[in-house]
Amino acid sequence: MGKRSTSPNSQAPLLARRYERLKARQNVFACRVATFNERLKDTHQTLQGSDIVKQNKAKVKPLRAMRAPSYITIANLTIDAINAEERKLELKQGVFAIWRRERLLHEIMSELFILVNTEPHPNGSALAYEFIDRLMKALRDAFVFVAREEIYQGLIPDTIGDQLDLLQEISDCRVDFICF
Repeated sequence: MGKRSTSPNSQAPLLARRYERLKARQNVFACRVATFNERLKDTHQTLQGSDIVKQNKAKVKPLRAMRAPSYITIANLTIDAINAEERKLELKQGVFAIWRRERLLHEIMSELFILVNTEPHPNGSALAYEFIDRLMKALRDAFVFVAREEIYQGLIPDTIGDQLDLLQEISDCRVDFICF
């Protein structure tokens, strides 16, 4: 059996295909960042303009979007050059995953702020029970998120107030201060 050729000329098509796949992954990642930044921008603008934020004189932190990723063009395709760019992409994706998780948690806390500061309804009314149901669901969803993202996996307190306090501690947010 003959040996497989590993001359630079035989590697060129393989390197070119690998580089094209890398560029495709880079483009997908850049689109993910852009899409999430748009989501943050929309949510941020909605919160800033909400009556509840204005009524409570809540401070909305400035929007902190993630900078769009940039990449170099590899002029001389080598295995080392492609490996280096793949490692850079993996690092950027890891940073984005952490950043995205934090922004999602802050978004959850902002939604809880709005819900908690919604005008209460008279005790015993159907609207009061609906409000409590919505609040309990929002708290449950928040704890599911922090458990799934491995942010917190401890015991969930019994009372709504204690649950809000714990979520604030976990997210480094206060319910009277909207974080983004």
